[in-house]
Amino acid sequence: MSTVNYFADGCELLRKDSPNMQSIWLCMFNPTKRDAGVVMMLYYEDIDPTQLRLTVPAKTKRNFHLSEYNEVVKDKHYGARILSTEPIVVQPAVGYYGPDDKHDWYTRASYWTIASTALSKVWYFADGVVIDVPDRRLKESEWVFVLKPNKEATQVTLNVYYNDQTEDVFRCNVPAERLKAIFLDDIVTKNKGYGVRIVSGEPIAVQETRRIWEEDRRVIRSAMSTMAFPWPLHWGDDIDEIL
Repeated sequence: MSTVNYFADGCELLRKDSPNMQSIWLCMFNPTKRDAGVVMMLYYEDIDPTQLRLTVPAKTKRNFHLSEYNEVVKDKHYGARILSTEPIVVQPAVGYYGPDDKHDWYTRASYWTIASTALSKVWYFADGVVIDVPDRRLKESEWVFVLKPNKEATQVTLNVYYNDQTEDVFRCNVPAERLKAIFLDDIVTKNKGYGVRIVSGEPIAVQETRRIWEEDRRVIRSAMSTMAFPWPLHWGDDIDEIL
């Protein structure tokens, strides 16, 4: 549990012209004996942050459907920093559905992830792959979402290590108090498994998301996501050499 929590892949995608809709149920568990006041800062790609205040009573779990709050800007990706007066557990639950589905009862795909409790300059994830095989109906696309909630911009380097011992490097800038969505389909070699190390000059939060969809319909069939693992998963690397 922690009084500080982060996640990086959020979106209340409600446009009727989209083949897929998306929404988040933010699950918060407060096992302490005191009510937890919560301040949630939401960071977007191209607009200033917004703020949402919530309360999680003592010894309870609450689900907050973020599409119901005006403070959450719709149809934009966002990441979040969640500050609470008591230590809590934060678990975003994401559901995908079609424009003709009733999102309160029908979900085509979903995933859950536990929020991270700290920022770091180095992050890792191991199960990376983008699948795009000719004549194969199902495709798999992948994103890295980088959250920079503090007031300094930073450069981020992605080292992509493939299972055949080859490597790619991608660099980008992430502005202060912004989210950066990196579409890995555009930068990695497809149909090869890989692990990724993400290195930043300033502390960030990182989330990996994969979506599986049908080629001819663009309908999401399945999804998975995880907060990346922060430093010090290094096995003898020196932090100064990495940075």
